[in-house]
Amino acid sequence: MNILITGGSGYLGGILVKYLQQNHNIGLLTRRPISYFDNILEEIIIDFNNPTPVRLSHQYDLFIHIAGANEIDSQDYQTALNGSALSTRICIDICNKNNIQKFIYFSTFHVYGKSSGEILPSTPINCLNDYAITHFFAEEYVKMAKKQFDIDYIIFRLSNIYGAPIHAFIDRWEIVPNCFCKEAFETKQITLRSSGKQHRDFLSINQLLFTLKHYIQSFSNNANKIINCASGTSRTIFDIATITKQVYETRYNTKCTINVLSQHPTESAHLIIDNNDIQLIIPTSNNEFQTAINEIFCVLDSK
Repeated sequence: MNILITGGSGYLGGILVKYLQQNHNIGLLTRRPISYFDNILEEIIIDFNNPTPVRLSHQYDLFIHIAGANEIDSQDYQTALNGSALSTRICIDICNKNNIQKFIYFSTFHVYGKSSGEILPSTPINCLNDYAITHFFAEEYVKMAKKQFDIDYIIFRLSNIYGAPIHAFIDRWEIVPNCFCKEAFETKQITLRSSGKQHRDFLSINQLLFTLKHYIQSFSNNANKIINCASGTSRTIFDIATITKQVYETRYNTKCTINVLSQHPTESAHLIIDNNDIQLIIPTSNNEFQTAINEIFCVLDSK
């Protein structure tokens, strides 16, 4: 299958490109040249803030849109709009003009606006910031594409994805547990600026890759669906810091200290995201976090 992907220079996109290359032919739409992928069908440079007409040299079966403004970038609302919503509209136009009839969009569970309690497929949308609402706008563009151009879609609403980047220079070290690994690696300490009692749903890169593989293979049977990509369980931030500390100390035979700078929040309700669509697909392991954290340290060792 020929797959055209955006976001290949980013944290998640780079991992997915590397994985999908094992069984598919990949083309890239990217904002800057990427030197670390071999055997790419074509690489097209595009500026979503000032797009020019895109001419594809190959016919593609599927478009995967991963590029978008992250939580940090989205603190500027114009960056959020351009990076998430408007970029999606441009990608849809590319699909329409190049007869690409299948579209996968990576959105976020933040569109629900909940950090505790239960999130079901029926949970109302409640966007609380520009990061969430611009992803929701993008989802609406994707659904509009089905109505206007008959482009089938699958939307993945991702929970907190974690795992090693393909290179240490990919700048997503602010996410948990990557930030804990980096700080431990550099200072032998992990700093929590809160109590760490907040609950989060974490889905490993490995689990996400299995999910993506399944839905690419069964796209026709799952077309025009929105999928919650989540583990279905939650852990506290302090739990993740503790696992990171244990892996670090075992790996490097060196002590690591956890510094908790606040007692707030004093408690936090569990966050449970309904993942019925993928719970039989994703691999589960008692040492999923330990394996992923070791892989993150491997990347840091390579710097």
